[in-house]
Amino acid sequence: MKVASRILCTTVFILTFFSAVAAKPIRHYVFFGMDRESIPQAKGFLETPAFEGAQVSYSWRQLEQGKGNYDFSLIREDLAFMNAHGKRLWILITDVAFSDLCLSPVAIRRA
Repeated sequence: MKVASRILCTTVFILTFFSAVAAKPIRHYVFFGMDRESIPQAKGFLETPAFEGAQVSYSWRQLEQGKGNYDFSLIREDLAFMNAHGKRLWILITDVAFSDLCLSPVAIRRA
């Protein structure tokens, strides 16, 4: 019984040790939502190394100006700004909102 107990304890220790070693570090992103214009003024965010980057939402309507006509300039602009400050950009593309704001492209709404 003692041998089985030791084997069990050793196995639990080894699994716990290796799972802790293999765990990836936690990364923190600040959620700006659709308020991307406020990022340059967010000095606390830009100057804090603990923040990996920003999470920004873009509406599908902003990116697809017309059927098959895409404009990713907002994302490119934000990505360049983040890179210049050593930060990452996590993007969300939304097509619905819980407000009167319509986020889907005109071509989709007509379908």
